[in-house]
This record gives sequence, C-alpha cells and structure tokens, in this order.
Amino acid sequence: PGFLRAQVYDIYTPTGWKRRSQQISTLDANQISSVDEDVGNRRTISIAVTSAGRTGDNVFSVGQPRRVDRPVRLQWADDRQDVTGALIAGGLDRGSTYQAVGSVSVASEEQLRLASLTPFGSSYPDWVREPYTELPPDLPGRVGELAQELTALELNAYDKAVAIETYLRAIPNDLNVPATPRGRDAIDYFLFDAQRGYFDYHASAMVVLLRSVGIPSRLAVGYVLQEDEKAISIDRYRVTEQSAFAWPEVYFPGLGWVEFNPTPSQPRVLRSVPQQPAPGIPSDARDLEGTLGLENLPGQAASGDGALLDELASNGAGNDRNRWVLTGILAAFAALAMAGAGTGRYLWVRGMAGLSTQARLWEQTVRLASWARMPPQPAQTPREYARALRERVPELDGVETIADGYVRERFGQARDEDDGSQTEAAWRSVRAALLRRLLPGRRKPSDLG
Repeated sequence: PGFLRAQVYDIYTPTGWKRRSQQISTLDANQISSVDEDVGNRRTISIAVTSAGRTGDNVFSVGQPRRVDRPVRLQWADDRQDVTGALIAGGLDRGSTYQAVGSVSVASEEQLRLASLTPFGSSYPDWVREPYTELPPDLPGRVGELAQELTALELNAYDKAVAIETYLRAIPNDLNVPATPRGRDAIDYFLFDAQRGYFDYHASAMVVLLRSVGIPSRLAVGYVLQEDEKAISIDRYRVTEQSAFAWPEVYFPGLGWVEFNPTPSQPRVLRSVPQQPAPGIPSDARDLEGTLGLENLPGQAASGDGALLDELASNGAGNDRNRWVLTGILAAFAALAMAGAGTGRYLWVRGMAGLSTQARLWEQTVRLASWARMPPQPAQTPREYARALRERVPELDGVETIADGYVRERFGQARDEDDGSQTEAAWRSVRAALLRRLLPGRRKPSDLG
C-alpha cells in the first residue's frame, strides 16, 4: 500500500506515543534534506498535494521527506538524518498545492536479510541504536517473552520482523476495541486480553515487539492510499480521515527505514524481486559452495549421466531418426535435472552467507526439515523444535546438539570447549536422516500432517 507519511513517533509509554524534543532547521524551496544520504537501494517518489480542508501545516510524502517545492521547517531529533517530519512554513490554506519528493526502500527480501545478518547492535548508527530500541522499564515481561518466542527460529532482523508481522495480522481488525483499563499497559492489554484492535494497536505492538528483541523501529502516522478513493483512469486520490493510518518503520543497516504493515485491513508491503535468475547461485552464496553439506540434492544430475545417455540412445534406437529423437528427449531430461539442481542449490544457500558455523548448521537443519514437511511452529524455541523433530524421527541423533550449539551462541550462554567438530558430526547424522525422509517412498503417513 502507498503510505502518506506525516510524522513519526519514537517514545513508547504505557498510555501512548510521544516524541523527543525536536530540533528545527529551515529548508528553502527544492533544497534536499539530509535524510537517507548514507543508505542505498532507495527510490524517490514525487507527489503533488492539494489541501481541500483543514490539513494543518504537515508535509505529506511517500517515504522519508527529501525535498519540497516550498520553504519548509524540517523536524529532526539527535541527527540531521533522523528526520521525523516537515512543516510548510506559514501553513496551508484551502486550495494550497505543493510537490513533495520522498525516499522509499526498493530493497529485496534477500537484501534485507543480508543487511541484518550481523549481530544485533553492531552495525546500527549511534543515533538509531539507542533511541529506537528504548522501552519503558515497567513493560510487562510477557510482552518480551512473546517477542522471543515468535522470533527464536529466525536468524536475521528481516525474518524476525516478518514473523512478528504475520502473528499480528492474525489478530482481528476492530474499530470498537474497548479502552485499555486504567493502570494497564496498552500493548500488553491488546496482545493478551482484548486480542482485537485497529491500526494504532497493530502498528504499536509490532514496534514494541521488535524493540523487545533489539531491532530499531518506530511508529509512523499519516494516511493510506486506498483504491476506492482513487479517481478513474488517473493516479489522483481524494484522501479523507477515513484513510488515517499508522505503520511501523524498521531500520536496516545500509538500507535505512523500511515500512511494514501488520494491520490485516490493508495488504502487506510488497518487496522488489532480485534481478537474477532463480537457478543461478547468488554472489553471497558462492563462498559457501563445498561447505554446505548437501552435495546430493534430490533431482540433481549424477556424474555418470552422460555415459548413460549414450548407452540408452544407442541401444534403444533402430535407426538414425530414432537415435536423434531419443537423444533429444534424454538431453531435455538432463537439462531439466540440472536446472532443478541449480534451483535447489539457490534455495539451499539463500540467506546463509556470513553465518557462523553454529548458526549455519541450525539453519540447514531447519531448512531441510521444512522441505521434509516438518517445519517449526511459530511459538517453538529451537530446543523445543529439536525435541519435537526427535519425537517424529527417532533416528535424528544429534539434532539436540545442533540446537544447543545455536542457542548457546545466539543467547550468550556458557559454552563448552567444543570447537564445532561435535556439531559438525551431529549435522552429518541429521542430514542423512532428513535426506532419507525426502526420498520417494520413505515418508510415513504421520510425516504429512
């Protein structure tokens, strides 16, 4: 959906959102702001806005405000890149028009994953890391526990954000949600008692849950462009208060602020598609070749297929014409097998570049088990998922060892003297058992539930 951004909020309190004290700098008409100067994979979008009523002096833009064709007062917090809003100098009268240029992310899902694979907090700018992960000290503990449960199996900030977004989109949209009882935290009440609400609740909950797992985020407010407000055949919208909306913005190192939408009344934000064919091996995966531990993907062409093709072509052909037909058919099957192997390897390596040994082995275990139709449940911790896998597949010796290694590393628990060799050995055993589950005829009816 297209969001018309007015301003953002950064301080969450049990009763609502506030803004830090704002600094003001004046920009001349068409002067470019400092927002998004140091990030990439973004696109500028220009819109023309005409005031048809009492719109105040807020500048609306699609994405982060970059330039306006009228003098504006730019609002920012601790850093000039930390732009929180813009105001038209002198205000807006009915019929006033301005053109605003905003910056939006066009990063693909894979680029967002790669941007957030480094340990949390190590690559965020100082002006992002502290203020946009702050939470009230009296936030009920079960809110943070829910955030940990929802994201325990995810290895990067993007997939954690998607896991939280998916969970919240299952909470019904209701404009008649009861008021939060006095003395209660609004998000705790929404998540565990009311379990229904509208965009303010969904968006605020996503920001709070993200911050609970160390991911910088904030609340943006404005309007959403809806198809029933669009003029026929032209890109012109009559935006009313019925389109008021709020959404989370999540910060990704090197990519800037990225919009999400956890409110089920509007669609998710679409991400761009990577400009590379699926069967190819992405550049971030090339260094992983030969160390993935999955050298024989189902459907992958064996090294002796060329000799087999020649033998079948000569034995099965009674004349030259038949020989060429059979050879063509077999060559087509070989090409399909190679393409399938390339696609399989792409799906296998995606998102694992730069992971530590413990994280990579756990990700490989989860991915292979999911291919065998045994994916993790959203609320399961890694250790709970490992135990569940072992119950369904008793021959999965070592799956708990892989899970323990990942949990110890991820959450900073005390570690033994294992240099990774025990986990590697456990992975070889787990890999063999899961691959057997992928082979035709080896799956039990109980595995298909």
